[in-house]
Amino acid sequence: MRQTDVPELIHQAEGILDEHRRLHAYLERVEAALVFPRPARAAADWLAGLASSLGELGPFLRAHFGREEEEGLFDRIQATWPHAARACERLQGEHRILLARLERLQAESEARSLAEEALDALVAGVRSLLKDLARHEELENELLCGSLDDAMAAQD
Repeated sequence: MRQTDVPELIHQAEGILDEHRRLHAYLERVEAALVFPRPARAAADWLAGLASSLGELGPFLRAHFGREEEEGLFDRIQATWPHAARACERLQGEHRILLARLERLQAESEARSLAEEALDALVAGVRSLLKDLARHEELENELLCGSLDDAMAAQD
């Protein structure tokens, strides 16, 4: 990596890390929406609230993943940390998968008339997605910070 690229990587990293912090706020709102009241008459309202929370997460996540890909985040990480190429490819591939899962769960929650077993499966699916999103973001942070450390060390 050229020394002139380091400030750009640092600037991009700061933006991505800030977005990751904001992502946690969305994940917390979705998690809070998972508190499911058991009376059947409340299911439609609960589903509407969950659908709304997932609906807020979707645009943010699409924009965030798009920014990471379009601004060359993974290319910069690989330029600094070539041994991270496989991890970068895997994380980029996860973007489509995570978005598809989110869209499917949002569609299910918008149905507003699910049997109790389906509600339980929906809750489990959303919790699994939240866990996977948090892990995805954690791995990106590790790659980003590691590549920054290497870039800064190369300047010394």
